Amino acid sequence: MIKVKSLVINLSLVFFSLAILLLIIEGGLRVVAAIKRNFLGSDLYVCGNVYLINPALFKKALSPDPNFMPVNIETSVAGRHVRTNSSGMRAERDYSLNKALGVYRIATIGDSVTFGWGVDYNEAYPAVLENILRARFGDKVEVLNFGMPSLNSQEELLLLKSKILNYDPNLIIIGYHPNDIYYDLKLVHFFNTFVPRFLAERSRLYGCVFSVWQHLTNSYAPYYQEAYKKGSPLWETQKSFFAELSFISREKKIPIFVVVLPEWRDFSDKHRLKQVYDLVSGEAIKNGLSALNVFSMLRDKGVTDVEKNYRVDFNSEDYDHPNRVGHEAIAGLIFEFLLKSGFLRSN
Repeated sequence: MIKVKSLVINLSLVFFSLAILLLIIEGGLRVVAAIKRNFLGSDLYVCGNVYLINPALFKKALSPDPNFMPVNIETSVAGRHVRTNSSGMRAERDYSLNKALGVYRIATIGDSVTFGWGVDYNEAYPAVLENILRARFGDKVEVLNFGMPSLNSQEELLLLKSKILNYDPNLIIIGYHPNDIYYDLKLVHFFNTFVPRFLAERSRLYGCVFSVWQHLTNSYAPYYQEAYKKGSPLWETQKSFFAELSFISREKKIPIFVVVLPEWRDFSDKHRLKQVYDLVSGEAIKNGLSALNVFSMLRDKGVTDVEKNYRVDFNSEDYDHPNRVGHEAIAGLIFEFLLKSGFLRSN
């Protein structure tokens, strides 16, 4: 009886000590998050890609507005100066709804890659593309950046209809990243039960453990495969997204061009999202849209060293966001494609 009582006491002490330790670690991570939020304007990279667990985190923190576009802000995001204009674009000035006579206006829309996460405004691919086009065709070219961190495709479609079309663009570029498919985390198999979803939304420690586990096991490969497989509710919704883009393009007589953005890792035949890029590009083309597969195009040009030279921070686990060199590569490919496709011949 005494031994049993002693065992219960010891086990209780172990569990109590473990609980205290976990609380201390959780508290420490929250302190680190607060420091990062104060000095970097964001706490998303406290431990790996924690923001992928709750992709609405940044957007809700920055703007509760249903249109997703925080207007007239000037702050620091991911260590870079960010300014938005009165329409919520990342821009140094305002744009009138009615473009000037003879102006060729391109509207870009996408998530944090298009927004320019981790780079300055003039280093993001929309601004780089504008500079390239102006050097070739003069200053009557505008490229508007409607990118916003964490936007998914359904939100992009809403934004396109409610705001972007009002700016009378001659061309619309969709910067498509594979994680744009996640409009509902309840449909993601990693979070389709209450407990994982509850912890993912509330615990920094859980986010860190999950992120490290993903990194060590490459577990996002099946994560994406699950989302993009035939019959997946997420992929079926995404096919409707491309069909809706096609309808808008025909109805408004505005070309829509889908740029499929890659993960910046392992540009080889074993790249884990290669099939996803091909699937998305094919679906866009199937719906009568133009599509550019950045992964394939850079591979064709012999680019392989993307992890070291093309992503925003070589020392982090961020493989989603390109650095200045990566954005220049994207803009260069878009420019080449626009010339070859004839979008710019008469302008």
